[in-house]
Amino acid sequence: MVSDGARLRDEFLLDPNVTFLNHGSFGATPRAVFERYQEWQRELERQPVLFLARRLDALLAEARAELGAYVGADPDDLVFVPNATAGVNVAAWPLGLEQGDEVLSTDLEYGALDLTWEHVCGDFGARYVRTPIRLPVASADEIVEAVWAGVGPRTRAIFLSHHTSSTAMTLPVRELCGRAREAGIRTIVDGAHVPGHLPLKPARARRRLLRGQLPQVAVPFLRNDRATRIGVHADRRLDRRMPTAMCVRTQTAT
Repeated sequence: MVSDGARLRDEFLLDPNVTFLNHGSFGATPRAVFERYQEWQRELERQPVLFLARRLDALLAEARAELGAYVGADPDDLVFVPNATAGVNVAAWPLGLEQGDEVLSTDLEYGALDLTWEHVCGDFGARYVRTPIRLPVASADEIVEAVWAGVGPRTRAIFLSHHTSSTAMTLPVRELCGRAREAGIRTIVDGAHVPGHLPLKPARARRRLLRGQLPQVAVPFLRNDRATRIGVHADRRLDRRMPTAMCVRTQTAT
């Protein structure tokens, strides 16, 4: 691992004449990961039927086990999904929303996922409520109280980012998940970019669902755009009515 900031750029294939700052939307892959990614692609192309029909399940199980050990989750609670929006859809549609129900969030969420929730809620006659968070924030308690002030009698779920897209703040999801659990409210956490930045123990947070993202670390044998390797974590011990075919998005340079 390279820790010297001056040498870090050499680990990527980026144009040296460009100052590249957006590693969130379509971040570049480190050279070592990209090379391993290509090795898996070549192995797939040598024997596509053997690879996809006979080997893929075992390889994905191995990747889930590695990911589970890394994020502190049961591999059986992890499933790979195509992209971030797909991960949130997997969590959102089975919630059983009804006319007049509410899904509570903040005004700091990723725009595409706001649109997802508005679409899902609209289909069921529910409301997507975006609680404003006044900036700058003085403390985590201030955020907890601001979000919880939006909880009402028809709140069925809370959707939060662990790291917010627009401000890069870390929201106090453990405190909010704990309070929601006591109130019987499901929680869905957008955990993009959290693995690798913060210690991640989904079971300790007792959140119902977590969509996580390990940017530019790939499940390289899947034919997919590398910017969309996402997943969802669902703890089956918390809610057995939710589908168990969910997971944390991962890309493992195996």
